[in-house]
Amino acid sequence: MTAKEVSRYVADYAYRMNHAVSNLQLQKIMYFLWIEYYKVYREALFSDQSFEAWRLGPVLRNVYYDFCSFGSMTIYPILAGFSDIKLTCLDDTKNKTINRILDNYISLPARELVDLSHKENHAWDVIFRKGEGASCRIPFEKIIELECN
Repeated sequence: MTAKEVSRYVADYAYRMNHAVSNLQLQKIMYFLWIEYYKVYREALFSDQSFEAWRLGPVLRNVYYDFCSFGSMTIYPILAGFSDIKLTCLDDTKNKTINRILDNYISLPARELVDLSHKENHAWDVIFRKGEGASCRIPFEKIIELECN
């Protein structure tokens, strides 16, 4: 599964649950979804893209650009060219786990998600280093070490 597939699912799921998200929220939700999924299954939800340490937290660059036309506004799946997305490559148990994780994050405001991603001595903070590591890759190994144990 790719980060793009997962991001489309997340945006569509949030919209269907009446908690439509912005690109900023989507980025943070993707980060926490990756972490929580790894904690449960000890496997990566996706590995085709790495998170980067941007000023407002972890970002998947290609996913960011997929949705940047929405600016800070709500992502409308149908306007983005997709709707009713399914993660068919996962079994029902994993799909339910993903939905349960999403339910914990999709209603949180962007500012709260940013704050959660900025915890001191966690992966984003260690890489970003007060701006010195801006746009640097956050290795999955670092996320696992500092977020998943």
